[in-house]
Amino acid sequence: MKRHAKRLMRMSLVVVLMVLFCSGLFAEKVPPEVFQAAREGVSNSAFGLSTQASLDGFTVNHGFQVYTIPPLPLLKGSRLSSLLTPSGLWRFVVVKEGQPMSLITVAELNGQWKAVSIGGARLASEIDKVMERWPESQGYNHRFVRVYQARADFIEISSNGRTVGFVPLTASRLSFGMSGEFDPAALLHDPEIMPRLQKAAVETINNLEEK
Repeated sequence: MKRHAKRLMRMSLVVVLMVLFCSGLFAEKVPPEVFQAAREGVSNSAFGLSTQASLDGFTVNHGFQVYTIPPLPLLKGSRLSSLLTPSGLWRFVVVKEGQPMSLITVAELNGQWKAVSIGGARLASEIDKVMERWPESQGYNHRFVRVYQARADFIEISSNGRTVGFVPLTASRLSFGMSGEFDPAALLHDPEIMPRLQKAAVETINNLEEK
């Protein structure tokens, strides 16, 4: 009985560790220095917010790292989530009076995190809607995916360490020829995504070889 109990305890510990590990994959914390750079960027007049009055009420909201896929790994893979790699960029939704206004992008330059661009009101609105539809309070996690060679953007939705699906944002919808209005509840899965992304990767590689 004692041996059986010890074995059960070990198995339980392994399960707990696996859950924590998987949760860590999908629940990414924003480094404080990155968040601070985003806040400083919002008050930077170089981004077009030129007067103090125009800055009043602007706050930095959802922060996320941008994930991407190099062309060659994309050609060999079958599961989008397993191919994602950090791009080194972070983006934040900038809100005013509770409404998403734009996205601010933060990158590391010469060892320091700096805000490098701001814009994308439509994309900010879509991301905000996705976060509302798939809230963290209900156990959902999110990763922003940008596949440059396909001009495609997605939000990966995951729960309990498993990918639920990918919400195609406007860039993806245009690239894939999808009709209808943006729907934050609509999910795509690997069989619907990978062939299209791989076709785009082949075209990108061929274009590079021709130059």
